[in-house]
Amino acid sequence: MKWDYIKRETRFPFRTRIGDHVITVTGLHYSGAAYETDGYGLLPLNIIPLEPIDPAPEMPRFCAESTAIESGRKKTWQKTGFFKTGEIQHGSPDEKASRARRFLEEVLIQPLPAREVFRLGAKRNIPVKAIKRAKRKLRVKSICITGLRRTGRWVWLCPVLDA
Repeated sequence: MKWDYIKRETRFPFRTRIGDHVITVTGLHYSGAAYETDGYGLLPLNIIPLEPIDPAPEMPRFCAESTAIESGRKKTWQKTGFFKTGEIQHGSPDEKASRARRFLEEVLIQPLPAREVFRLGAKRNIPVKAIKRAKRKLRVKSICITGLRRTGRWVWLCPVLDA
């Protein structure tokens, strides 16, 4: 058969001689039609191995000393970051929402531009998102007085209180 030499058992890596050069063959090419070498490219399958190279003895992956468990006192846990103060400094979400609602009720006694409302809220450390939530909750009306929806100037009107 033409491909008889493929069937024989070959252990990699091995050395072979081609001309005056001794070449180390590292394995079979993924196509199965040639051997791969260290720096010499591909070789045909009909080459004859000189001697197999025994791989280096495998080093242990760990040492007994490194796996020994130290017996001793455990480190005590030190409070850091968020745990240092113990409580959230900004208050609960309900507290934030009620602060934003109270702020809008105070500020919107008369119609105000939306930019002005956000600027006053920033002075009192109330986030824009909380102001928008409070606006939705209080059903504050907003009217675009100039320009288009995106680029226009918006004015917020006082919420209508149920009597």
